[in-house]
Amino acid sequence: DMAFIATLTVSITPPKFRIRFGDRSLAADAKADPDDSFLCSYPKSGNTWLRFLLARLMRPETVIDFYNVGDVIPDIYPLNKSELDSLPRPRLLKSHEAFRSDYARTVYLYRDPRDVLLSYYFFSLRQGYVDGGMRLEEFAGIFIHGGDLTRRYGTWTENISSWFGARGKNPGFHSVSYEALFENPFGELGAIARFLEIPFTDATLKSAIGASTAGRMRDLHRRDGDPWASKVVRKDIPFVRKAQPGAWRTDLPANLAREVETQWRVPMREL
Repeated sequence: DMAFIATLTVSITPPKFRIRFGDRSLAADAKADPDDSFLCSYPKSGNTWLRFLLARLMRPETVIDFYNVGDVIPDIYPLNKSELDSLPRPRLLKSHEAFRSDYARTVYLYRDPRDVLLSYYFFSLRQGYVDGGMRLEEFAGIFIHGGDLTRRYGTWTENISSWFGARGKNPGFHSVSYEALFENPFGELGAIARFLEIPFTDATLKSAIGASTAGRMRDLHRRDGDPWASKVVRKDIPFVRKAQPGAWRTDLPANLAREVETQWRVPMREL
């Protein structure tokens, strides 16, 4: 049983919130159609990588980049409702929402929260979502205990617990860890494609995986950029960073790693 919504105890002094976010998109609040499928994850858990992998399976003759990946697998958040309604059916959509009963078929990608914390921190600095002077320790307090940063999607444990608690054994729910996808991309991507009924061959699978390594995606982004480049505040922070499972072991201070482990011991052990 994975219904493990955690009761958090505060051992880090809550920081002064300096998070800046816009309003939720109308498309995010729209009711899903029965034939929609979703790629769900907590932010910075590898959703962009998975979108590239699947888009390259779905359009093997198309050169997929940061500008057109959203044409194949749209992100619900930049869209308004009319734009969402105009998309051809059936739709495969990206989402970070906590459990939604109207999401009939969902792939849920999850990642070690210690790596998510690091990735989310640098991404938030890059995009200007947080004050440029915010230290990692401050950010970790919000990430773990909640605040403006987590208002959209909940904390990591709230988001993941909502999905596993409600849909863990449902045939319309397929979960995969970032770490498993990284270690065995051929097997895990094939399983996801079969679940989503995306046709593929061994050749198209190998091609999609080979074209979507962290190094190649980093080079692609460095060369072409993305549609949101004008909103970037810290251009010295790359969009694709290490993308390596376990980077927290060298990059996350030990006290913050222990804090995550203490607060979220149960879901981390279950997963």
